[in-house]
Amino acid sequence: MTLLSTRGLARVCSRRPWRVLAAWGIALVLAVGAIATLLEFTTESEVTNNPESEQAYDLLDRLPPSPPEDVVNELVVVRSDSLTVDDPGFKATVTRLAGDIAQPGVVSTRDYYSTSDRSLVSPRSPRCAQHCRPPA
Repeated sequence: MTLLSTRGLARVCSRRPWRVLAAWGIALVLAVGAIATLLEFTTESEVTNNPESEQAYDLLDRLPPSPPEDVVNELVVVRSDSLTVDDPGFKATVTRLAGDIAQPGVVSTRDYYSTSDRSLVSPRSPRCAQHCRPPA
């Protein structure tokens, strides 16, 4: 029977269990040290050439910030099981909701009825309208 067989390895481990535990402890400490060392190298990496993605980031940094009214950070979806966007009741509900949400100078709203923007109506169901609320 050789030492490298499963039986031989089990026999050695059972004869000296504390040495086996110590070896596992040392292996664990070395593994944690290796991980910490390798993570240090990977988090500080920099691209040495000038790929298109870096060029795009540079171009985006040069652009002026978007006006707040063009940035949507909330979206309200109004849906009805029986009415479509062409029904006056649906329009009244969306218009009332837009009026409740809007706060002049703070929160502006956009909806299908004020903009005629078909992208604010669900292409799958004309019973669903999206109401965009730009940030304050």
